[in-house]
Amino acid sequence: MTLQWFSDLNMSIKHIDYLIRVHKLPLPTPVDVYQARVEWGVTQCVALDLPIPTTPVKYACCLHEIGHILEPDGHLRYTIGTRLYLMSLHDKWDIIIKEEEAAWKWARKQALAWTSEMEEFERFCLTTYYEGKRKGGRL
Repeated sequence: MTLQWFSDLNMSIKHIDYLIRVHKLPLPTPVDVYQARVEWGVTQCVALDLPIPTTPVKYACCLHEIGHILEPDGHLRYTIGTRLYLMSLHDKWDIIIKEEEAAWKWARKQALAWTSEMEEFERFCLTTYYEGKRKGGRL
């Protein structure tokens, strides 16, 4: 369901801050939207790089990255561990795509609003993974 972006941009900042505090996630380092990432230690997230969520796309990006941590299917590579190295390239792409789809699904479910701009960003991001698999790209 596509909703209007809320008029108070501080709501998106407060919402991301709330999710970080409630789930006891590492305090994020502010970065550009295309540099957002989650860094994993042996058993948990140890660093979180997120944009400041002042636009719908940056808000979606933050939710997506948090989804990689909180959605069980959002971090399969870390659950699978060393067995990942034994998998074929095709199977690795399948796992990464499943992680990405799970993180985006979590983001949509948690969002206070979901706009067409956020949907376009999600589609763009997922397409990069679908194309990577189709072309047999390196991981």
